Parts: sequence; structure tokens; C-alpha cells
Amino acid sequence: MSYYIIRSRLNNLRIDVPSKQHLETGTPATAWLAKTWSDQLWYDHPDTGTIRWKKTDHCLDLEDDIVVVNPYCHGNTGQLWRRDGLLIRQGSNPSQVIRIEENFIPGAKVTAGRESGSVSEQFDFLQVPGLDEPYERRTFYVVSEYNSRMVLDVRRERATAGTDVIVWPKKSRSQSKNQLWYFDTRGVIRSALNDLVIEAQYGSSAKMATHERHACQEWTFVEQGLISKTGECLELSEDDVQDGSPVYSAKFYDNPNQRWRLEFV
Repeated sequence: MSYYIIRSRLNNLRIDVPSKQHLETGTPATAWLAKTWSDQLWYDHPDTGTIRWKKTDHCLDLEDDIVVVNPYCHGNTGQLWRRDGLLIRQGSNPSQVIRIEENFIPGAKVTAGRESGSVSEQFDFLQVPGLDEPYERRTFYVVSEYNSRMVLDVRRERATAGTDVIVWPKKSRSQSKNQLWYFDTRGVIRSALNDLVIEAQYGSSAKMATHERHACQEWTFVEQGLISKTGECLELSEDDVQDGSPVYSAKFYDNPNQRWRLEFV
């Protein structure tokens, strides 16, 4: 895998993601001066047709006409981008290209629109020598916004299908493999402990399962919740949340007990 910097031919600014401890969903990309490579490195993910930020594997995404970064979501056409000469062209709508706001001020907006031939749409893709490496999945905790002590956890580190998915206080990274998760190439959340997926539907408690591509197993991160292809979310009981409390599927109302965030390690 090759990593590259995206430098605008308009103003020599580079597409960048603001550094934060917890990267929020929908964080806008910006154009910024050259700085630490880790904030400005990108790579192509051919399996999904996306361009991703090396630091967290978030994808370039389009919200209205603003370019943001989000976790990969299977079926989201706003995340389909490819390099085409000097352009970054949308895979689902090739007439759409990414452009830099026409000023020379660091922090300029990164937007997208119909191709016009403007220099603001043109980029140099600067390969970074010595950083070619195999794809390495990035793991993360799934942290409850309702009770920030708690993260998703595979009960008692059992690696078998049918094991309950619960919440438990966050452990140190060296002890937390049953609390770490990752996105596979289709954007489905899997356990780093056993590579199994989460299965839950119709109000049932969440369990680990072998992936058979059922809708109730296709969980991904959207906005502030974990949403499956059934349209349900994962939630905690609004009663007293304790160590080992189960997690359930439910209709999404954006309630506090349905909100989660990803914390990459």
C-alpha cells in the first residue's frame, strides 16, 4: 500500500484532518500548511473504492457539498472517490470532483461540485517514500456516550459464536482484545478477538456470530450510533448500567442510551 499527500495546485495547501483526541463523525477536511505527515497521509482502498486517512482509516465522504471524513459505511455512495490524473472524482457521479475553496488561507474549506476546469480542482499526489506497507486494520473501542466508563465487550473473552456482547469498563490495551473492534473491507464491525460479527434484531440482546451476511449482522457506525441493515441500533437499558450489562437492538430514536463513539487505538 502506498501513502500520499494531497497538495492543491491552487495554493499548495494540503488536504488535512484536524487533530483531535476523539475524531467526531463528519469532521470536515480542511486545506492546511505542510505539517506532521500523520495528519496528511491518505491511501486508496481498492476493495471499497474509497480514499482513506491513514491515521484512523476514515474515508473521504460528502455531506451536502462539504468534504468530511467518516468511518466506512457500505452502500454510502458519498464515500466513493478515485484519483483521476490531477482530479479526485466521485465514483458514483463522475462529473463531481473535489475542490479547494479559492483562497490562500490555511483552513480553507474542501468542497465538491461539478467539474469546471478550475485550478482549484487540481491536485498533486505526493508519494511518501519508505511508507509503503501492507494494509493493517485499525482497531477501536466502542464507547457508550450514555456512560463513558463503558465500552462494548465480548463476555469473558470467549471466542465462540453465541457469546454475549456486553458493556464493561475500558481495560488497558494489552488486556483488552475482547473490547477491540475493527471494520472489515465491507464496513462491517468485527471483533478483534475472534473476527466474528455482532448479531441482534427485534429487541434481542447482542451476541457474537459467524458472518452469513444477514441484515441483522451488518452493523456499522453511522452518526452517533451503531446501525444495522435492518435499520435498528444498539442500545443500553436506561436503567442502572452495571459492569456486564447486556446490549440490545432497538429502533433508533437518537436517545442518549443509543449513542456511541469510536476511540481508535
